[in-house]
Amino acid sequence: MPRHVVLVGLPGSGKSTVAQSLLESLGAVRLRSDVERKRLHGLDPAAKTDSAVGGGIYTAEAGERTYRRLEALARAALSAGYPVVVDAAFLERPRRDGLRDVARACNAAFQVVSCCAPAAVLRERVGRRSRDLADASEAGPEVLERQLAMEHGLAQGELVHATRIDTSSPLWRIAIESLARRFHSRRD
Repeated sequence: MPRHVVLVGLPGSGKSTVAQSLLESLGAVRLRSDVERKRLHGLDPAAKTDSAVGGGIYTAEAGERTYRRLEALARAALSAGYPVVVDAAFLERPRRDGLRDVARACNAAFQVVSCCAPAAVLRERVGRRSRDLADASEAGPEVLERQLAMEHGLAQGELVHATRIDTSSPLWRIAIESLARRFHSRRD
């Protein structure tokens, strides 16, 4: 049974770093919203668009297209038997539900990995990343502050499929190794 892992978290929470660790362990296909959004607009993944919050390639319509693309790509990879790791903020439950439904349709084991860190750590990481011209993410300090104000976390019904990882903890890699071992040992 293929594994379908969805990473959830604010900018700077460590989603991409955790995704890389899971990829190495699971041999999974990685789908990253920052990359797929730019592909949909004919841009190189490292391109900087200077889009305003909610504007340019970050309008509600562009967001909807991006998440539909992630669902379609996940469906294709899972249907072919590949494990999939999807790296996106997934701050709204309907977006997470869409990928959970893809997992069900493909008879894949579904897992949410919620990445978190204290706000001061998020701010430091986002500030550092915004100076990295090679990173596909454009979520700068303004985006982080907006998302910190609107974050709701996972709903009670989602927690059965969720693992929370504080990436500011020196033990976060142990949590990922444990999760990967569970994936390898379960026969869902």
